[in-house]
Amino acid sequence: MNNKLVKQVLIFIVILIFTIVFCVYARKFIILSIISNNINELKTVNNYYAKVISVENDNLHIVESYITRNETLTNLEVISQDKNSSINTSMYKNETNNICQFISHDTKTVKENLDEREIVKVSLFNYTEDFSDLSFFKRLFYTKNVKNITTTNCNDTSCYLIEFNGGTQLWIEKDTGLTLRAIVSSDTNASRTYEYNYKMNILDKITIPDTSEYSIENT
Repeated sequence: MNNKLVKQVLIFIVILIFTIVFCVYARKFIILSIISNNINELKTVNNYYAKVISVENDNLHIVESYITRNETLTNLEVISQDKNSSINTSMYKNETNNICQFISHDTKTVKENLDEREIVKVSLFNYTEDFSDLSFFKRLFYTKNVKNITTTNCNDTSCYLIEFNGGTQLWIEKDTGLTLRAIVSSDTNASRTYEYNYKMNILDKITIPDTSEYSIENT
């Protein structure tokens, strides 16, 4: 084999490797762009139900949120592994009536005038909210942090399984861009599953918890 042929083979190999790498990167970029566009279409939704069930630090967390433009009700239950202790609380907020309450059903107490930062609610977008309104260069940055994207099923729904370099894994519904499941390696390997409904009248589902026998604590 002469030097010219060796050189041509090496050039061909380099071009082939570059093409493969480019195609893999381009595929990730295109999929993230599709997810971003789907999420942007859902950003106008302000009437929805969202639920997350997660296992964190050997505790089971169940959070349900009913959210409208001006009213929010979130129920939170935390069950410890030994099942000897639990937390059962609700958060109710009504911006029209200027009401914001944190309700502990365990201690039968109500905290009023709650700081917004203490409010726990489940977002319609969760992890994929970071994909909304991405510029071209931000999409390139996210693509760089993605280790692999495959197609799979989650809850009998066609999904993208996105694996990030840090170990986080997201199962994202293809049609909507919503996260259906997440494993967050940076958060004690927390495993979370999500459920959504944004095609129902959530306002009919919001019922203010009965706190007539609860004590009031001003904050």
